[in-house]
Amino acid sequence: MSSLTGHCMNTVVFAGDNEQVILDHFNQMEEHTPPFLSIMVYDNALHFDSRWIPPIRSLSEIAEQFDVSYKIDFRVPYEDRGTYTYTCLQQQPLSPQADLLRAFINAAENPEQLAEKETYLTRHILAQSLDLHELEVLSYLTGKKYNEFRINEIQNNQDNSRKIGR
Repeated sequence: MSSLTGHCMNTVVFAGDNEQVILDHFNQMEEHTPPFLSIMVYDNALHFDSRWIPPIRSLSEIAEQFDVSYKIDFRVPYEDRGTYTYTCLQQQPLSPQADLLRAFINAAENPEQLAEKETYLTRHILAQSLDLHELEVLSYLTGKKYNEFRINEIQNNQDNSRKIGR
């Protein structure tokens, strides 16, 4: 790790079922893959530099992609050490009612099933039986699931186009 002027030194510890998978992901990256600089994986943690501040948004997006939470310790130039903890939306503690809806969303195998689960979510919104945080988490997870279906559909269409073109 370098101690270049203006560079923030970061250490990230991931938590969740895919902890090793995300470490392998970072281990396969180039040493300097902005916003992650001087990337190293050792002692079951990710170590890297960044410019001025930790790249919380990029790190959080990757954590959501791998369904892991993380804790980052960082040292910003000319400031004291800081800590930030991020909990992946899949790992967020929710009420039993909201947790059941999360399980329904995760279990959906196609857009039609997900639309059916969205109907349950709408009922809870109308009944005001979930708090705003739970609604935000479930709404995000529903959108993420729809995006997964869209990506799979695009990939399948591309695969079919390749087969037809041969």
